[in-house]
Amino acid sequence: MNIATFNVLMDTKRDHPNAWKYRKEMVKGLVRFHDFDIMGTQEAFKHQLTDILELGSYAYTGSGRDDGKDAGEHSAIFYKKERFDLLDNGDFWFAENPGVPGKGWDATCCNRICSWAKFKDKETGKVFFVFNSHYDHEGREARRNSSLLLLKKIEEIAGGNTVFCTGDFNATPDDEPIQILKNDGRLKDSYLISVQPPYGTEGTFNA
Repeated sequence: MNIATFNVLMDTKRDHPNAWKYRKEMVKGLVRFHDFDIMGTQEAFKHQLTDILELGSYAYTGSGRDDGKDAGEHSAIFYKKERFDLLDNGDFWFAENPGVPGKGWDATCCNRICSWAKFKDKETGKVFFVFNSHYDHEGREARRNSSLLLLKKIEEIAGGNTVFCTGDFNATPDDEPIQILKNDGRLKDSYLISVQPPYGTEGTFNA
């Protein structure tokens, strides 16, 4: 499977070269070119998700982080609707009470959400889960506890099934939140084990 994670950058009121109206066709073109089977997205508002759906071959699951419905940024999971059956899905928040929208620990900016989905591959019959996250960008305690909560939720929701994790963790490979995930033993870093070695820049950032 061809799985990707893509922070598409939220749509803001500022009319600058990176505004969504100028780059949405480039985003769709990139997705079309790489022909992703599964794509975890971060930062997208509802109308941005709707624009990506114009590609025609995808559906998505995931709620808005502000109200658990449509409000605010989403950590939505796109999937090829002709290849995969969506068997189950849900969301939780990176907070002390993960069942309701809210901030957690030392996060002060905004709610942070993880959306998950259970799929069946129509080609192989295999069942697997995808967890797509966006960690806080300011709170160190929040990022650390988000990794611990993510591992707990993976165990609760997916059990012994195959799991893929995508996301924007607001961390570098050596940072504690990433090390917590890697040291658990269940998750493997695709950057290190992918059949096709990574290429291109190590990372990019646009605001």
